[in-house]
Amino acid sequence: MLRAHPVVLALCVFGVGFALIWAGFSPLNADPLLFCPGGLAMGETTSLSTEPALWPPGTTRCEYTTADGVSSSRIYVPWRDWLSLALFAAAVGVAAAGRLVLAAGLVLAAFVAAFV
Repeated sequence: MLRAHPVVLALCVFGVGFALIWAGFSPLNADPLLFCPGGLAMGETTSLSTEPALWPPGTTRCEYTTADGVSSSRIYVPWRDWLSLALFAAAVGVAAAGRLVLAAGLVLAAFVAAFV
């Protein structure tokens, strides 16, 4: 029965993180100019709007119009957020089981997945 507690703890961490990412509270949220189509090449006369999408969780719908009148949309899925959350939740579960060296490796992997 004692071995079930790390798994439950990891699932709780993942559940809370899942809810936060779905609600849009993510420390890894990128600037819309970075993930919108043509975002970095947009001029001053281009319109850009973003809004959260319901599915998949944490996604953002990006719509833009260029000065030429060309409209486009794209859905940004925060894959790095999900990967980092899964690795962090696994690290919490492994640390709760007493394997701190492996947990430290998982935290490092979560950091690398998030920021590199």
